Amino acid sequence: MAKPGDRTTKPVELKRVSDYVDTKGAASLDGDKVDIDDILGKDIVLQDFVFIESDKYKDEKKPGEKSEFAVIQFNNMGETKKLTTACGGKVVVRCLKELPKQYLPMIIRITRKKSEKGTGKYYAVE
Repeated sequence: MAKPGDRTTKPVELKRVSDYVDTKGAASLDGDKVDIDDILGKDIVLQDFVFIESDKYKDEKKPGEKSEFAVIQFNNMGETKKLTTACGGKVVVRCLKELPKQYLPMIIRITRKKSEKGTGKYYAVE
């Protein structure tokens, strides 16, 4: 049996993020990346956003459909430093798709809400 590091071991084929996600749109937004949990419940100034599709995170209820993520460029209130975060929440993606970019920049707040049935949580935009 081959041991790790043994030159006779067959190399593992590693995947790239671009195998699952269209990263071209996300690259157009500059700014330090932050985790979405770091901005939950805080007012932020939305500067721009793009949508990317993913083959990896598919909706099991809709076979064949790709999932979508929003990459959001923003700055904290009273600051000018550009930041980015990503959110795959369907409510957030739908709200941003309905928002004409001509209204940017604008103040938004991303929150985490309980579903009406109390069976789960979802991200929302206020």
